[in-house]
Amino acid sequence: MEVQPPRPDGSVISGWTVAFRDGLMRWTERDTFSPATLSIAFEQLSGDFETFEGSWACEPHRDGTTVTFRASFDLGIPTLAEILDPVAESTLRTNIEKILQGLLGTVSPAGLAPAAHG
Repeated sequence: MEVQPPRPDGSVISGWTVAFRDGLMRWTERDTFSPATLSIAFEQLSGDFETFEGSWACEPHRDGTTVTFRASFDLGIPTLAEILDPVAESTLRTNIEKILQGLLGTVSPAGLAPAAHG
């Protein structure tokens, strides 16, 4: 992940590369932070997805913190969506868990709901 310095509005531009099937997926996104709601909204600016947007939200939990990741995406290949969308969703889940483990150490995936596809 590459992150540029904060912009005047407080958002940052970040670049991502993740393993996807036998290759890599890359994209650049704008991340907008909301300290008041303990959340981050993101939207793809360019990259391999047709569209990719979502949010991270944190809230206190009796055993620590609950982190909720929501995303909707469209790979832009309607004829292969039935095959590729589940692979992309699984890749996102795996990468989100790795990010959280890197940041927090031990994590317990809970309440995993299906991703929204465009």
